[in-house]
Amino acid sequence: TVAEDVAGGNMVFTVTLNNAVSGGTTVAYSFMDGTATGGGVDYTGTPSNLTFTGTANETQTITVPIVDDNIVEGTETFTVQLGTPTNGVTLAKGSATGTITDDDTANLSIADATVAEDVAGGN
Repeated sequence: TVAEDVAGGNMVFTVTLNNAVSGGTTVAYSFMDGTATGGGVDYTGTPSNLTFTGTANETQTITVPIVDDNIVEGTETFTVQLGTPTNGVTLAKGSATGTITDDDTANLSIADATVAEDVAGGN
């Protein structure tokens, strides 16, 4: 979960290879809109690949820029989806949800009005 106005404007997902794999592994990742919209509207998710050398407990990160859009819209979500890893590796958990907490507010106000008693029509 990240607020729209978070410093740096990024959400970071960590992907971990729990055991050593001879020859390493590669996995593709993609993005699925939930209530948040990709393509630079609420977040910018570019599908790509992660390559692990094969070391136990090795981590790679997926960094997703979040757009501070100045639109009041409530909390929004999207999903990062992992594809099928290579080299016999399986997915223990193949997706993660990103939650964007909206920081924008909107206000209404009404202005005071004054009229002199002797104005014709009283408007």
